[in-house]
Amino acid sequence: MANENDRIYDEFDENASGAGQPDVNSEQDANANIPTDDDHTYLMTLLNYLQDAIEYASVVPLTGKRLVDTDMCMDILRDIRGNLPLAIQYAEQVMRDRDNIIDSAQRTAANKLQSADVRANAAIDDAARRSHQMLEEAQARADKIIKDAEIRARAMIDQNAIKIAAQNEGRAIVNEARAEANERRLEASAYSEDMLINVEKELQRAADMVRQRRQSLGEKK
Repeated sequence: MANENDRIYDEFDENASGAGQPDVNSEQDANANIPTDDDHTYLMTLLNYLQDAIEYASVVPLTGKRLVDTDMCMDILRDIRGNLPLAIQYAEQVMRDRDNIIDSAQRTAANKLQSADVRANAAIDDAARRSHQMLEEAQARADKIIKDAEIRARAMIDQNAIKIAAQNEGRAIVNEARAEANERRLEASAYSEDMLINVEKELQRAADMVRQRRQSLGEKK
């Protein structure tokens, strides 16, 4: 156990005196610098040394207590106290970066949703105009066909044989016109439905992108 304590002290003494570690005697200069990953790693190393010094200390028989090297523990605590401001600055910088990332993601998501909403509204308006135009054209053509059929039927009404033929032809033409008009209406309705389905898919893709982005941000927290 004594050898383990000596090893911990030697590692701590070597690491604390190594190049590139914070100088506890120049705390003001250290606080003036922006904390780095090395500062954070060094602080975690000091905490590990302190934990090892306690865990591997000699146990006093029949008491369960441990004999720790107070000089080494005090040295570690002094180094921790000297580097604590840098660790706090590091944590604050991480929180600022996190808030900036979240704000940027929220702005991007809002812009994408707004853009998708604009495109959806434009697609719906265009579909409505096209549907209305197709219905008007189909109705106008059906009315013209029916009117022409009625005129032709009246012209043939004086002769019985011709009258019957004219009536039959008129009915056929009217039925054909109505069937064509109904077909036009169905085509217009199908076109409108396809446009609305495409708009719905576009909105769903935008919502999925936002949800995935929020999930990825939640995992980074």
